[in-house]
Amino acid sequence: MMQSVALEEDGLLVDSSLHLQTAGHARGLADTVAQLLARRGWQADSLDELIVGAGPGSFTGLRIGLSFAKGLAFSSGARIRNVPSIAAIAAVLPAGGRLIYATEARRNEVYGGVLSTGPAVAELVAVGAYAPAAFASAAAAFAAGSWRAGNGAVRYPEFFASIGAVSMQLEASFDQPTAAGLLAYLRTHDVELVEPAMVEPAYVRPHTSAEQRTAALTAQSGPVGTG
Repeated sequence: MMQSVALEEDGLLVDSSLHLQTAGHARGLADTVAQLLARRGWQADSLDELIVGAGPGSFTGLRIGLSFAKGLAFSSGARIRNVPSIAAIAAVLPAGGRLIYATEARRNEVYGGVLSTGPAVAELVAVGAYAPAAFASAAAAFAAGSWRAGNGAVRYPEFFASIGAVSMQLEASFDQPTAAGLLAYLRTHDVELVEPAMVEPAYVRPHTSAEQRTAALTAQSGPVGTG
């Protein structure tokens, strides 16, 4: 799993770390954060806010990351801002483009969404869990000249072939949410600070009704709102 952590002070990014953790994700994350704080001479109780990626994404990765963040928040007294993980990818891409994100969600579905790029990122097709054919059909309207991320096109090539022909796959180092992306998103979006106990992963399925998904996929023109 990829680990991305960063420290921001007075609106400036002052340190960051990005690497792939192949095993021991929970312990590795704790070590990475401890090393980051030590480089700046900070203690955990120096932290005022924690910014975390809410998902959707790997069940295990989300639970480990958010559980660690909650524990750190409880011990430090910090509160948490929960940022959509896919938006964090789009936020650090050049403004004015589009990102088509689709990744395996099991149950013969993908987690998918189409977002505008740049810090003012907005949803064009609402992030949700979709049948691959249905999502690919909705995303096709935004495909020309767009970026792609996630493994959906690899997992379901028969549905994403036409999108792949007119879009560009992001390189591996850019197709995952990063701490820098979470911070970039917050430059233009107001995300509420909450107590640690209120933070939950955005698994999408429990919070996205069939009616909402149908509305997103049957819209014939213009951006699809998120309600």
